[in-house]
Amino acid sequence: MKDRLREKLRDFSQIPPLPESVNSVLVAIRDPRVSAKDITEMIAHDVSMSSKLLKVVNSAYYGYRGKITSVTHAIVILGFNTVKNLILGLSMYSLLEKLKSTPEFDVKSFWVHCVGVACASKVIALEMGRKDKEELFTYGLMHDIGKLAMLALAPDLFLSLVRESKQRGIPFYQIEIEREVLPHTSIGYDLFVYWKMPEELIEVVGYHHDQDLIARKDNVRWVYWADQLIRTMGIGDGGDGNVITLDLEGVMGTEWERIKEKVSQELEKAQVFIEFLRGM
Repeated sequence: MKDRLREKLRDFSQIPPLPESVNSVLVAIRDPRVSAKDITEMIAHDVSMSSKLLKVVNSAYYGYRGKITSVTHAIVILGFNTVKNLILGLSMYSLLEKLKSTPEFDVKSFWVHCVGVACASKVIALEMGRKDKEELFTYGLMHDIGKLAMLALAPDLFLSLVRESKQRGIPFYQIEIEREVLPHTSIGYDLFVYWKMPEELIEVVGYHHDQDLIARKDNVRWVYWADQLIRTMGIGDGGDGNVITLDLEGVMGTEWERIKEKVSQELEKAQVFIEFLRGM
């Protein structure tokens, strides 16, 4: 029975593939010879993606003066990596936006949680002296993609785990361990390998509850901290009610109060991401 369930949770043929335009962009951006015009041509036929990208780029989150009206202009101003991360994040949202909320699990609240973790990951990375803040934003946004994949592939199992987690006040991943089910981190890891996502993103998705990797890998550790911080702030719902497992004050002392303030400011600017939830 458990083996059949594991096979079901790895049957990604039930989940729509990434648009070809997105795969093309992810591959092309790694080529130093690629130009902004090349990337524009790859996504030009995807009207929905282009319009969403321009809406985000023109939001208060990026704060550029003047209207950015073309994808090429957005790429030139923001840079390849930022645009790549935006396209990836918006694609994930588009693929999974059809999942329906239930009394146990509100998909909109879940995405608010993910946007919060994305903002917190970016702030923490900047505090630690990292300049690739947009990469950390994407890592935070995507960290729990395995939960949504589980909801899509085995909804009854997923919702039963959510119910038990909230009833007992125990983290979702601990319930997964107790019930010996394939954890959402493994499902997310396998899905992103299947989709050929960047290795650094796969690592965060697959190991953000692994204490060994949290201790050794900056990206994994900062997303883990961000997840815990957003739970203490009560931003959204990660599927287990905001159960907290880390003593943040013991990690960085009074710095967390200043970081919380910065995260709140980032969340105010990031409302455009949350607005997409209204169409779900």
